[in-house]
Amino acid sequence: MTLPPIIGHAIFGERNRGHDLLGASPAAVGARRLAAKMDLRGSPPPYAEWTPYLSGFADGEHYVLSRTAQDPDAPRHMVFSRAFLIPLELASQQENITGLLALLESLGRSKDEPTDLVWPEGTTPSAHLGLSQALLKDSDGPVVWPGQDGFGDAIAGIWRNLWPAARAQLSFRLAFSPQDVLSDPPDIACTPAKLLGRWSGYRIARDGDDPENRLALDILMGAHGAGSIRPLVGSLAAGGASLRSTAVLAEVAVAASSGTELTDLIDAMRMAASLAADPKVGADVKQALVTRAATAFMAAGCQEARMARNLDLAAFADPAPFWSGLSSWAADGIWKERDGSMTALTIADAVSSATNAPVASWRKAVADGLKAAWSDPGSEVVSATWRALAERPGLLADLMSVSRPAKLDVTLSSRPPVRLEMDRAELLLTSAVRAKMPQLHASVCAIAFTPDDAMDRHLADGEYNVESLRLSASKATPQQILSAALRHDNETLTGMGAKEAAAQPALLKSLDPGDPRWLSLWSLVLQANQEAWQGPAHPRRVMDRLLTELSQGGDAHGLIDLLATTPLADVLWFPRRAELWRHLPGTARADYLAATADAWVAAVGNGDDSGMLEEELAAAVATPGRIEPLLEHALSRPEIGCTAFRALPRLREGEFRNWFGRLVDRGGQVDRESANGLGRLVASRGWRSAAVDIADAVHDRSRDDLRPALSYIKDLLGFLTRWRLNILGESPGVSDKWRILEEVAFELYGYGPGADSLWTRAGGKEADIPKADTGREAWRIVISAAERGRGAIDVDRLIEVMSWDNPHNWALNRMKSDPMFRTKK
Repeated sequence: MTLPPIIGHAIFGERNRGHDLLGASPAAVGARRLAAKMDLRGSPPPYAEWTPYLSGFADGEHYVLSRTAQDPDAPRHMVFSRAFLIPLELASQQENITGLLALLESLGRSKDEPTDLVWPEGTTPSAHLGLSQALLKDSDGPVVWPGQDGFGDAIAGIWRNLWPAARAQLSFRLAFSPQDVLSDPPDIACTPAKLLGRWSGYRIARDGDDPENRLALDILMGAHGAGSIRPLVGSLAAGGASLRSTAVLAEVAVAASSGTELTDLIDAMRMAASLAADPKVGADVKQALVTRAATAFMAAGCQEARMARNLDLAAFADPAPFWSGLSSWAADGIWKERDGSMTALTIADAVSSATNAPVASWRKAVADGLKAAWSDPGSEVVSATWRALAERPGLLADLMSVSRPAKLDVTLSSRPPVRLEMDRAELLLTSAVRAKMPQLHASVCAIAFTPDDAMDRHLADGEYNVESLRLSASKATPQQILSAALRHDNETLTGMGAKEAAAQPALLKSLDPGDPRWLSLWSLVLQANQEAWQGPAHPRRVMDRLLTELSQGGDAHGLIDLLATTPLADVLWFPRRAELWRHLPGTARADYLAATADAWVAAVGNGDDSGMLEEELAAAVATPGRIEPLLEHALSRPEIGCTAFRALPRLREGEFRNWFGRLVDRGGQVDRESANGLGRLVASRGWRSAAVDIADAVHDRSRDDLRPALSYIKDLLGFLTRWRLNILGESPGVSDKWRILEEVAFELYGYGPGADSLWTRAGGKEADIPKADTGREAWRIVISAAERGRGAIDVDRLIEVMSWDNPHNWALNRMKSDPMFRTKK
């Protein structure tokens, strides 16, 4: 059976005209040192009456509860005191002291030898509202209980509702004036009613004052409403919180049980750490605060989150959830902040290494969250970052601590704001250059400046790339981009201008063939869109200038190859065409020749005559796939055929005869001019066979429409043919007749006079047949001799025999009747 704790008992009074210990029970160890405190403290004025009073205070390992009264058996102003020395742990754990107070009063001034006591039972006390309210007011000095009536009940009521640590520290006694409490002031002092005026400015225990802290008042009053937080208060107060901490304890306990606002929770955490530095004390309260604060972060702004930047959580056993909540906020909640300056300040603090920087845990948590956000930043993150940069351009260097510069550069430039103040833009441009972020620099230029100035400034400030130049021109029109490309000797910008012109070739209308930048740009445009050949206002003039430059040994900026497959490759009318071909690069020469040849064919097909062609072009025109369609077309317009054959020396007589034959076979009439053209062509080429073809067409096929050609080709025809066509006149001359006879004889007896025994049948001697290499030569000898009258055969007889062999030959029939051949010479 466990024995109840023993309470020491001591009495004090007059001894040898002094105040001293009169007796003590065995458990009242150290009672003697209490003698001074058991004496009347202070000097009551003569007019002030006072009755026995109670005192309470902690002394070492005991809590001393005493009653002091005037001693009528002792000299004037001397007192008698009875004190209970209660083990401090026992006193702090006991809620009810009414039994002890009653015992003190019942023992009165008995001076019997004190004995040890046990804790007596008592009645349940009630708290005093006025005293509770006064204790909660924030003021120095003790709370003053006016008069002495009810003081013990009020103390018992307060005691009951205090937590152990507060009970162990509670002190109260009688005082006659404020001077009596200057040293070792009690929490509560009772004073005679007549002396209350001396306590002006002190807290007076009066009922009816409005409570400043309802929950703290409920705690001291033992009200039902404080029941839910009383365990929390007790847990946290276990570290030694005094009565003065009641309001703070209540505030912390409320925050731990139902707090939702981050600012309130952080304040509560600071107060909790102040109340109980030991992590083990109030651990449940502290952890509840940590958990609630971690959750509250997500509804917080930067200002609230920054309240924790100097928060020391050494008094918390497990602060990790708090810092994790802060980190999560930095990954998400911070970007919802509309005040860019606050966002910027928070980010800057997170990466700061200054001596006045936030605590390391705060910086790490925020930095980790920022890094998480920037690992895959959404539009909200980017927009908030821009708001921060707009307020604090130098923040860019800080951001490089939470994300790679290249990623910052690309991401920020992908979603720029609509506008920036010029002074901020200039600062941000400087920061972007230092951070080597060309795309960000370009985006700021595009926001702050006109399109032309944006591109110029971006190039002027240094580092750039293809994407950054594109961004600097993001608000520029195609014409502005093209103009910038011409202003700057920049390959990338030229490429951008070329891209715009490729999409809109009309942008090239002002092309200056004398400006190398224009020509370089046109070259790029043509690579993307060959239709851009027609972009310049006068493309043919530009081409002529390029060709002239090429003919003079220039390279024409590589445009010759690019234009080789465009209509400009037709150089038919280029004045220096003949000398151009040797200057054209091999890869392009064939295309230019083909285009020009096609143009020539088209021109000739339309009736144009460009005269003789140089060898290179003539060869290109004369290819079957090109000349044959033209000659086919010329069957309906013979003058076109004449032009073609006249311009193309490489077209031989055989090609002409073939074409002419098709012309004759086709039928239809040839106009006089075309007939003259045919004659002139055949005569100029000296084509005898072709001349015969024309003559045959006139004679054999009755193509009198071709007769005008005979006047040009008659010298190419034999006398017989001319005689047959009646182009020798009405009466051919003697010499002409002998030439006709020679042609007829050769035509019928091509091997010579001895063929078919003609010579002997006509009466000639075989030995007289001329010796010659060819039949034509033999006949020339025979006819020439006969013409001179020295023939070895009778010409009449020879004609007669040939007529027998060829009875239908019209020439022989005419010769037989010609007196010239019947008269022997």
